[in-house]
Amino acid sequence: MSYPIVRMYASETQAKAAADKLRNHDYSDDRIHVVSAQEGSRDAIAAAVMAGYVLRAHARVYAEGIAQGRSLVVVHVQYGGGMRAIEILEEFDPVDTGLRLPPEGGPTWDEAAPLSSALMMPVHCKNAEPLSTIIGIPTLCKPNANYLGKLFGPLLANRSWSLSALFGMPLLSKAAAPLSAAIGMRTLSANPAPLSSMLGLPLLSGRR
Repeated sequence: MSYPIVRMYASETQAKAAADKLRNHDYSDDRIHVVSAQEGSRDAIAAAVMAGYVLRAHARVYAEGIAQGRSLVVVHVQYGGGMRAIEILEEFDPVDTGLRLPPEGGPTWDEAAPLSSALMMPVHCKNAEPLSTIIGIPTLCKPNANYLGKLFGPLLANRSWSLSALFGMPLLSKAAAPLSAAIGMRTLSANPAPLSSMLGLPLLSGRR
């Protein structure tokens, strides 16, 4: 999961220098977001900040400082890997953002992606087949690969999990009609209504 680290600077030059150093340390452009006062009104500035996946309530606070001529840098980092980004951002003398938050080091709630926030998972995953990775089965299987056997084999090998064992019957039987033999009925009957005859009920009832 990724979460945003935000720093505000007194000038756009400082903000751009901080962003450039992040890029030089392998933080990709899609993870770095810079907003300056050139965006226009406070609403426009807040919208520009939110485009960097920042909470609306936080963006409105940041917009106040940006409207006064400051610039903001947002960088998204993976959980547990934000210390290097913080060190880089701190090198360029950030100023107070006006927002009171606990120290970085953990994920924050994203209103735009509540399920991802709750599960601590990224909205976009680089893994093309996450479910297959979790259960250990490839998306495409070789024709002769018995992956289901590997997955369920130990379970099926246990007699306690066998439906046949539950009814006291073998899994394989030499009898051609084991169920009929078990309940004492012939497979084929000359009686057109054998069940009705066995239960002593008429085939058709005149009761309404």
